[in-house]
Amino acid sequence: LNESEFASFGLPSVAANAQMADLVLVAKDGYAFGNGAEGEAVVPAAAGGAGHHGSLSTDAEMNAIFIASGYRIRPGARLGPVGSIDVAPTIAALLGLKMGAVEGKALDVLAPNR
Repeated sequence: LNESEFASFGLPSVAANAQMADLVLVAKDGYAFGNGAEGEAVVPAAAGGAGHHGSLSTDAEMNAIFIASGYRIRPGARLGPVGSIDVAPTIAALLGLKMGAVEGKALDVLAPNR
């Protein structure tokens, strides 16, 4: 993808986010980027969903599992999809810490104070 296509995939422009890349590489459906220093750079995607690189986060098959359990976690809490940008603010809230200017927010998993 080049920058003119970023917005259609929910990605920020370089002007809007200084950490954004100038170029994003995406593997064609059914392919992935190899993880070895030698061999083919683009390989068939592993059968069975093994981890690989080259997919967009907007791909529904890229969802991961988020599980939290323990002290201060509300028992039985069920969340919808969780963004990775919300994990650090959630951990900070569990530890009683405040995070500065971050895009994410603490997830609604805190149990009432005991």
